[in-house]
Amino acid sequence: MDLEILQQIPMKFLSQNRGVALPLALINANTNTLALALMINANAYVLALIINANAYVLALIINANAYVLALIVNTNALALMASVLINPLDPIISKKLRLFIITLHNIIYIN
Repeated sequence: MDLEILQQIPMKFLSQNRGVALPLALINANTNTLALALMINANAYVLALIINANAYVLALIINANAYVLALIVNTNALALMASVLINPLDPIISKKLRLFIITLHNIIYIN
């Protein structure tokens, strides 16, 4: 039987037929329990979605900041390399600087 039909049965009938009242009370209790469980699960699901969305946004912000920082570091390193290459220096310093530039170049492009 449909639950709505069962809930419309008059209380007088239920009081006269105790054999029906108990199953109806159990159906009602189970329905309320099920509704509460569904509500709790729905709220937990929404909360989990909000937490996951916030964690995802936070991860995107952290990744974006790390990417920007990497770009700044790489740009500064390239600018340093360019300034070293543009300025002519004596051969002894130039040899050491070439080694430094090669090392710096490898660090930038390996990372």
